[in-house]
Amino acid sequence: MNILLIDDDELFRQRIKKTLKRNSCYLSEADTVTTARKKILEQDFQAYFIDLKMPGELGISLIHDIKEKSPTAKIILLTGYGSASIVSQAFKLGATDFLSKPVSTVELLVAIGLQKESEPKSNTSLPTLDQIEQEYLHKVLVDYDGNISQAAKSLGLHRRSLQRKLAK
Repeated sequence: MNILLIDDDELFRQRIKKTLKRNSCYLSEADTVTTARKKILEQDFQAYFIDLKMPGELGISLIHDIKEKSPTAKIILLTGYGSASIVSQAFKLGATDFLSKPVSTVELLVAIGLQKESEPKSNTSLPTLDQIEQEYLHKVLVDYDGNISQAAKSLGLHRRSLQRKLAK
């Protein structure tokens, strides 16, 4: 399945990419609405995951473009900031599903039809402790604008220890 993931959160995109790759999906990514529009015009996708809050325009503005290019494609809106009015508007425009972040890999696979809801959760549905640690370390590093020393100090780690953990 060919999927376009439109989200400005790089760590989230990496996690989704790993999950979908394990499920024989090809994932293309876009971190802005402008980049997404170009990809929508250039290539056909069977499914789209769209983050609502994007820098500049809202992700919901892409639904019309997607419906024109690929009328049967699945359009799943993702957000941690959803309201009933936005969800309603998204469905009126043609979205097929809405998932609140944080979203599990099972929810993603169900939304695009690769797994049934009644199937038991596999080990791939939950991130491992190492994955959670990596995401948290990257988040703290981003919070300190990439300053390893400050991030390490806030985590109670030595700078070199943080660098080793990030290199994994």
